[in-house]
Order: sequence, then structure tokens, then C-alpha cells
Amino acid sequence: MNLGEFKKMYESQSNQIVSGNVNVSYFRDAIKYADVAFFKKQAGIEDMPNNGLYWQKCQQVTDALTPFIKVLGEDGNPYMQINSNGYAPVPSDYFMYSSLTVPIFSSASGCEMIEKEYECDMLTDEQFVSRITSVRKQPSILKPIVTVRSGKFRFAPKNVLRAKMVYLRAPVTPLFDYILVDGVVTYLPPGALNNGTTAPIGTPSFSREFEWPEKYHIDIYAYVASFLADALKAPGLKQVSEKFKATGS
Repeated sequence: MNLGEFKKMYESQSNQIVSGNVNVSYFRDAIKYADVAFFKKQAGIEDMPNNGLYWQKCQQVTDALTPFIKVLGEDGNPYMQINSNGYAPVPSDYFMYSSLTVPIFSSASGCEMIEKEYECDMLTDEQFVSRITSVRKQPSILKPIVTVRSGKFRFAPKNVLRAKMVYLRAPVTPLFDYILVDGVVTYLPPGALNNGTTAPIGTPSFSREFEWPEKYHIDIYAYVASFLADALKAPGLKQVSEKFKATGS
């Protein structure tokens, strides 16, 4: 389904066809919510808040999440570079990590370089401070620690120079653009041109579809419907949307 079909499906199911519209602002919020909510379900963190940076390790990677896996330090991608104060920027598309290791290179016979990886212990900020001030459990190059602070990763000890990270990137946010046809909100797909009713004539659509394959769209629709049911204060529609979540129909 494209985003226009998502909207029509909800209007048909809910009988919310008022001049052909479900409030566009509500619908835009609903698809953003559904995108993240479905992602979190696949990652097993449904109960986590929708904002902030997740320091928790992803404990499951379903088939649906495979396209969202990114690796720093492999397949031609550069390592995460850590500055002299122990900080490294969090990738702009970061959602949560799957593994985070520090590579240590040593020379072997014949001058061959051998790489060993040592797993970073990801901690809350409070745990991190406790460790770096501890006498007995000081982090080391072989037992590094890391936390998320002020939009950055902070590593200890400070002589850690680079890290390899496998992480889940966030899905690209879907966007809904539209025109008016006989006064009715009509979806404007990516690449289509505005007819002058909501932007100057010929303006390209800014719409962007869900990244998820078609087979997951009915599950995502359940979250769209749930959000709109709450926004419209419609308990009956909420029941229908929860049925969609449970059965997909």
C-alpha cells in the first residue's frame, strides 16, 4: 500500500469521511508513530519511550529488521573514530546497537597484523561514572566501557581510539503530501507535481513512503489506526485497531 491507500483504508474502516478527509495533521503524526512503533516491536522494545537514544543492546533482530542493520568498521565502512577525550558522535540514523567492540591490532610472525576485538560494556550514565571512579573496577583497553551522553558516545579509558559497531538505523520517516481535488484531500505520490491547490503549480511532492516491504503493511496499518482512534477519541475504532494488531485482519 502507498500512504494514500493507508489513509483511504482507515477512512473506509472508520467511516470518518468528512469531505473525503481524515485530518491531515493527525494522519501525518499517525504514520510517523506507526513507523517507530512497528520498528520497536520488531526490536523487542515496545515499552521503551519514543524519544532519546537507546543505550540498551538489541536482543533480537527479526527478518524485518535486516535492511536496517549498519556496520561501522567492516565492508569498507570506516571505524567509529574516538577523540582524545573519549567522545565519538552518535550516527545521525542510530537507533540502538547490536554489538560494539574495540579492535586491537598486534603484529605476528612475518609482520602480519592480527586484529582482536574486545566488547565494550554499554552502561547507563550513572553506571559509567561509578566505573571510572572505582578503584577496583577501572575500565581498561581490554575491558572498555561506553555510555550515551549529550548525543555522543563516551568511551573509557581515553586511549581507546576507534570502535567497530553493528547497529540498527532508524527507518526513514514517511511523509504525506497532498493536493485538493474538488475540495477533497488527495494523496500526491513521490515524484508527482502539485496542481497549485496546496503549493505553487509544478512543485514536486515531498511524499516519502514507508521503507518496510509490502508484507508488513497490514501490521503497520494497525498502529496507524490505533493512533488515529486515540486522536479522534473513538473507543470503537480502538477495538478494531487492536484486533488488527492481534490478527492482521
